[in-house]
Amino acid sequence: MKRTTSKMLGLALVALGLAAAPFVMAEPPAADGKGQRAEFKKQRKAMFKAKRGELLRKELGIADGKATQIETTLDSYRKQMRGIKKQNRQLMKKVKALLAEDSNDNQAYEYNLRALKYNKVQVDKIKQARQDFLSKQLTPKQQAIMMMKHKQMRKQMKRFKRGKMGRRGGGPAGF
Repeated sequence: MKRTTSKMLGLALVALGLAAAPFVMAEPPAADGKGQRAEFKKQRKAMFKAKRGELLRKELGIADGKATQIETTLDSYRKQMRGIKKQNRQLMKKVKALLAEDSNDNQAYEYNLRALKYNKVQVDKIKQARQDFLSKQLTPKQQAIMMMKHKQMRKQMKRFKRGKMGRRGGGPAGF
């Protein structure tokens, strides 16, 4: 009798612990109510911009005025891409919802798929415009250096994001 009571009590404590785990592990909200993740993203974005500015000015030897113009233009292309990607996420949610409810509304499927294809064309146009802009502003050697350094930075950011350079959600102080 005592064993079954202690086993039941033990199972109840384990179940309680598992039920409370998501609340204990949840990140505390930041001052703006969005949590630490939003702050982490802001830091990562600021770090990427700083490294890009350093790359343009120091490694490529571009003057401040021209570097600022390039950064502003690249940021505008990034904003356009972000808007399209946001639309794509919404469209994919709609397609997933249609599939989840096993809908036979072919018009809805067709509309969403056409919109996704159109957005893909728009993304390709933005990428081409960005590349054309950079080819006018930079020499081929500078473009190659920028491409390689940008690829390295993105790789570092991915490693940092995944926690290989530090603990999950954190990271080394200098990065």
